[in-house]
Amino acid sequence: MSCYFVVYNMKESYYNMYMKNVSKAAAELMAYCESHAKEDPLVTPVPSSENPFREKKIFCTIL
Repeated sequence: MSCYFVVYNMKESYYNMYMKNVSKAAAELMAYCESHAKEDPLVTPVPSSENPFREKKIFCTIL
């Protein structure tokens, strides 16, 4: 396989790629993030009663 063949195939694949404007891609990404924000625990925190990783409180009593 020659180097020319590899470069030519890479060039072909770049021409066949679908390109879109950055502003349109950013708008679509923002819309996706906003529509899925309710499901993301980093954006909307899990209530402490449902969080399995919360610190368990230890109550000590001195007798």
